[in-house]
Amino acid sequence: MRLIIVRHGITQWNEEGRFQGSSNIELSELGKKQAKAVGERLRHEKFDAAYVSMLARAQQTADEILKYHPGVLLQETSALNEQHGGEIEGKTHEEVKKTHPYYFRADNPNRFNVFATPEGAESFVEVQARIGKFIAELKQNHAKHTVLIVAHGMVNKVLILGLTGQPKEGYYSLQMQSNCSVNEIEVEGGKAKVLKLNDIEHLAGL
Repeated sequence: MRLIIVRHGITQWNEEGRFQGSSNIELSELGKKQAKAVGERLRHEKFDAAYVSMLARAQQTADEILKYHPGVLLQETSALNEQHGGEIEGKTHEEVKKTHPYYFRADNPNRFNVFATPEGAESFVEVQARIGKFIAELKQNHAKHTVLIVAHGMVNKVLILGLTGQPKEGYYSLQMQSNCSVNEIEVEGGKAKVLKLNDIEHLAGL
């Protein structure tokens, strides 16, 4: 199985430094350009299947990619939705630092403490659980296929951790997911090999 995992293009909330989570925010003008660029980047791939979250920013990005792959059915799944941020959704990072300081790491106050759970939010373990089920279904249904996945920053990192068998603590050392970045992973014989990680070469000049 070969997986091409893409993060959605940038949104106005990304540009403003707001927590998006499950909020259904669309791509900004720059995000639309990024989506077109990643579509061009992947136009010659041969996808057997494609999955996307239920959120507009991911679906808009996936639509740009699949313009070049009209025969591929895009399957929407809430398993790929970004972590629900509860009461911090819509707030800027600076606002959250004031109201929810525990959501930032003590050893690095500019990095999120993803293992903390704000009121009304989905926990990291819950995200891991639904992504784990999704990975199991991928392995069962697409063992010999090339699959496109378009999702979100945290979800993509949890996907990569799950595929490569890393513990949750590996989240912090795993490279961040830039908007419209491309990851490529091969899974064979139960082992995953990362071929590309957070590749944004196609966004040069935007």
